[in-house]
Amino acid sequence: MKKFLLYLVCAGLVAFFAITLYLGKNPKVSDEYRAFYIDHTVKKWKNPGH
Repeated sequence: MKKFLLYLVCAGLVAFFAITLYLGKNPKVSDEYRAFYIDHTVKKWKNPGH
């Protein structure tokens, strides 16, 4: 029983890290965020709130 729980925890950690890597590789962000932080195609962030 103890070994089964250990394998279950390890499988959960592997799944968590796999999901984290997938989301890091394929972020779902706005076009503005992508242009400024990921692609670096704009020099200044346009803040519509101010």
